[in-house]
Amino acid sequence: MDQKKRDFEKIKEILIIRTGAIGDIILFLPVLRAIRKRFPDASIEVMGQRDRLSLLEDSCYVDKIVSIEDRDLFSLFVKDANPKDVLLQYLNRFDLIFSFIKEEDFSNNIKKFCKGNVISIPPFPPDEWKGHIIDYLLDSLKKYGIESSNKTPELYIGVDTKKMAEDFLKTQGINPVRDTIFAIHPGSGSKKKNWPLKKFSEVATWMREKYTAKILLILGPAEEGMDGEIFDMIKEINPVLAKNLPLKLLSGLIASCKLYIGNDSGITHISAALGIPTISLFGPTDTDIWGTKGKKVVILKGDMDSIATEEVKKGIELLVESEE
Repeated sequence: MDQKKRDFEKIKEILIIRTGAIGDIILFLPVLRAIRKRFPDASIEVMGQRDRLSLLEDSCYVDKIVSIEDRDLFSLFVKDANPKDVLLQYLNRFDLIFSFIKEEDFSNNIKKFCKGNVISIPPFPPDEWKGHIIDYLLDSLKKYGIESSNKTPELYIGVDTKKMAEDFLKTQGINPVRDTIFAIHPGSGSKKKNWPLKKFSEVATWMREKYTAKILLILGPAEEGMDGEIFDMIKEINPVLAKNLPLKLLSGLIASCKLYIGNDSGITHISAALGIPTISLFGPTDTDIWGTKGKKVVILKGDMDSIATEEVKKGIELLVESEE
């Protein structure tokens, strides 16, 4: 056994640093699972943007999440870093640090100032990479003896989160046990990724009629400025509005749904990782690298205007029938 492997056997405290958008965190889940499998008895702390990492609070992969802002880690993003003693004391608690930060100055500083083992991996694949981002990340861990054959993101909902979602739905007159709930998220981080609102409206109306479904309409900060237009377009079917909700509550609501339809967005990745039958609509993004991954996912790709409502309806019927 070489020195690195001997050192790994003594690992008790692990810090994983991962920033990024919601989708980045979801597609990072197989990495967290692989690290937990390799170090089942270690205490694992994950650092990043707290609101996004709140999705991991019910996870069995990590023991604690911490905000990158709270620990002043930004002081390590400059070339001639001079971190405060309190930050150094915090970092040197850990026997092993995984850094998934792309900035070179940060990578150099984290290795310079930390006494424990530091593994620094660029969070995104090089231009020549062929394959999914999950394959790239897991492949990057292999040289450290960390492997996993399970590449499907899996997100967990705890009892408290489930209860919080049930209470929200009940205030809207919906019984999550009795009622059939379908979710739609017609926005994303870019207008180029959005399926036309008129088509979302047509499909939502069809779902309500065909499946007697309650429609959960998800709107977030990315839909500011178009939320009124979205709501007006489908208000006739009396949707339940989930607007700007905390991600943990939103994940609980999606977990209560029988089906989800959305564009290429972090919320769509959440649905897929929860195991909800998911229709994922992709336009300009490369699905080979960033495609939605889950056990019950149908990806429909093309120019967003060219994806027909009939294609989406067929995808919905396929997923619903598979659940019966």
